[in-house]
Amino acid sequence: MSALDALELPPQIAAAAVEALGDDAADQIAADPWRLLAAPSLRPEQVDRYARSRLGGAARPDDERRLAGLVCWLLTRAALDGHTVTPVVKVALGLSGLSVGEPDAAVAAALKSGHVVDDDAGLVLAGYALVEEDFADAIAAFVGGGGTVRLEVGTGDAAALGYWQLTQRLAELPETAELVLTGDPAELSPFPGPGRPFADLVESGLFPVAEPGAPPPTGSPVGTIGELAAAVRAGTLPPVSAADHQVVVVSARDGNEIAQRVGQLVTDSIPRALGHPPEAIQVVTPAQRGAAGTVALNAAIASRLRGTGPDRSDWATTVHRAHGRRWPAAVAVLPAESIGHVDRPLAYTAMTRGTEHLTVVTDAGPAVRQAVALRLGRPRRTRLAALLTARLADLTGD
Repeated sequence: MSALDALELPPQIAAAAVEALGDDAADQIAADPWRLLAAPSLRPEQVDRYARSRLGGAARPDDERRLAGLVCWLLTRAALDGHTVTPVVKVALGLSGLSVGEPDAAVAAALKSGHVVDDDAGLVLAGYALVEEDFADAIAAFVGGGGTVRLEVGTGDAAALGYWQLTQRLAELPETAELVLTGDPAELSPFPGPGRPFADLVESGLFPVAEPGAPPPTGSPVGTIGELAAAVRAGTLPPVSAADHQVVVVSARDGNEIAQRVGQLVTDSIPRALGHPPEAIQVVTPAQRGAAGTVALNAAIASRLRGTGPDRSDWATTVHRAHGRRWPAAVAVLPAESIGHVDRPLAYTAMTRGTEHLTVVTDAGPAVRQAVALRLGRPRRTRLAALLTARLADLTGD
């Protein structure tokens, strides 16, 4: 019998516990059943039921371990939206929503537990505090040792790299080398975990940045696509000239017609008119399900190519999965059924997957323009820029 089996955890809860707490999950839970709240997929009421089954009448609502666990749960849930730090007032509001009568006592319990760290910007889970600080220390040591950092906004993988990956990349460089990172902070956040290290490096103002006005890195959209990208980045969606074949907008009545038109575009219209074969064309759409989701679009394309074209299962992919990749031609699908999930970063990412041609297919009308103008995307609260400013000031004595 394993240590987790001895704790009589349901299999689903046991799996979530190991993912959140690591190999010593059993020891942590045996000492404090509310450590299960470190798993964001579990609900407080689930964990409370388990705690009562283990502790009986000793499982009190005001137990410091429970209060600390609820704070950790709120911070872990915030991390799902990319945040590494959460203002104390937001945590207090969340605790009130969980019927915690004294939020200050819960925050104090969390800090006492060592699982949460206090920062000028708010509360931070200790693990996230460590990785941010380690990366800031690595940058400071690299610069202090004579290395330089240069950032380029364009096609590259830097925006998809997390703290640990960037720290490892620094460790592999000679002391006086130049670290060049290329990525696009205007795109969708590429990973579900917390943080935004590349965007923080760009926005910190501490390192030279080659902006889009400079000669674009290889593979970046140019011409009309590049102009459209710049406009969307700024929050506008300009009209497209009918005479310009680099960018084409196709209107549809509904999701079913979108699927029909996408099938025709990939298998006939774009190859015939522009010379891009089907295998050089990628379709991107916000969702997997729905009449204009990846499942339906892949089926529509495959049915037209059956026996006559390359065998692929990924003619259409989600915008999230297309992050960091480009194709000669792209079809960006922005359907009304998904328009509630479309914001500026998603629209920007969708419209910049093609380097030579872009077709936008939509049945959402002016709602796309409104999404680009008004929905800026979810900002991620992080500490990295402040940590870097402080550490580099220490190097210069400022």
